[in-house]
Amino acid sequence: MIAIDDNAQSYFVVPYLMDKVQTPVVFCGVNDDASKYGFPAGNVTGVLKKKHYREAVSFAKVIEPNISNVAVLYKKSPSNDVNLSQIEKEKEAYAATIVEMVEVGTLSDVRQAIVRLDSAADAVLLLNMTGITDENDKQIEWHDAIRFITHQTKLVTIGASDWEIEAGALCGVIKSGDEQGSLAADQLIAIWEGSNPGDVPLVENKKGSVI
Repeated sequence: MIAIDDNAQSYFVVPYLMDKVQTPVVFCGVNDDASKYGFPAGNVTGVLKKKHYREAVSFAKVIEPNISNVAVLYKKSPSNDVNLSQIEKEKEAYAATIVEMVEVGTLSDVRQAIVRLDSAADAVLLLNMTGITDENDKQIEWHDAIRFITHQTKLVTIGASDWEIEAGALCGVIKSGDEQGSLAADQLIAIWEGSNPGDVPLVENKKGSVI
């Protein structure tokens, strides 16, 4: 079985399959730390999905070499908790300094943050903005939130998902869903050829599209 995304692990693989059946399980599209689920396990291995934040910051510096300080703008959510944890672990290896991580919940928060960051940072790394609300407490579409941010600032805006670039962020390095599936299939083939699932190493995605 190939089980895709974090919810599939929480609600199906861990309670019903992990070390409970003989069926080999290969996961992919998992953002969280594998240890959260107890992976690897006797019958479980898989592919961890990491966003290419480090590479995106490096690419932004190719476009604008004067970038030294980068702020992170995010809406509080479970997925962004994972994204922030990744950035925190990696940031010492980034080509620019992460100077601040700014939580926003409304368009008013965004305006205030941008005014302050325009003098404190050279670029803004945009995380998932789903859930941002307007002045009437109405949730706005994620692409409208990204577009609003890019129109509010002259700073370089960096995304890590294709929809963030499509919505107006200047640049990014985007992970490949095809790579996740291909790596999971390679692991499944190794199991079919005789390897024990628990002995097949966990892997992370490596490829990215520069946009």
